[in-house]
Amino acid sequence: MHTPRFHHAAVVIADTLYVTGGMDAEEHGMFSVEQFSPHVHAKGEWYVMPSMLTPRCLHASFAWQGQVIVFCGLTDNLPTTYNTCIERWQVASSIWENVPALSPIRQGCGVALVGHYVYLSGGEDPSGVFTSLSRYSLIDNVWETLPSMRVKRKHHTLSATRGHLYVFGGVQAMGRAMDDDYPEEQRLNTVERFDLQRKVWQDMPAMREVRYCFACARVGRAHLR
Repeated sequence: MHTPRFHHAAVVIADTLYVTGGMDAEEHGMFSVEQFSPHVHAKGEWYVMPSMLTPRCLHASFAWQGQVIVFCGLTDNLPTTYNTCIERWQVASSIWENVPALSPIRQGCGVALVGHYVYLSGGEDPSGVFTSLSRYSLIDNVWETLPSMRVKRKHHTLSATRGHLYVFGGVQAMGRAMDDDYPEEQRLNTVERFDLQRKVWQDMPAMREVRYCFACARVGRAHLR
């Protein structure tokens, strides 16, 4: 990429990758957006795209109908400052705009898109780490609370496939995003599955290793972490 970053988010639209925000070396949130086009030249090429309206890191992002939509996260980690606005960018244009809905005060949450619903799991706010699961209707512009996970977690991943949501890993402890000394017993390798029709959670086989602040992708019927 053109700019070093971590705690960013990424989405794919029409075989093109978009990376939004992230944290710089001074632990400040970033405005910048980059695009990776894999079919340019032999190895692909990165391009600088229009910046977001607000800096953002440890946030959630998804793609819908040719738009990149970002919400939650922090604007800054020193001091910890939460971002409460939702932004969207129609990639065919060069303009980011605010969405008239209030984003939950949350960082380090999981996000997955199923139809016109955006599912948001866990994460942390100043009061603690959550077990919660909620969904946002992109058509009705309404948040809905769903049954909570069995384990509180942040810095985990959330993935959707075949009528279920899967939650992987994370940590249970509060603390700054840069901290790497979470107590061993609060680092998670556990996996939960949520049935979207029956609205019930089920424990699944645990991963072999503890993981947090990692990425997950679905390829066919398999989840890669």
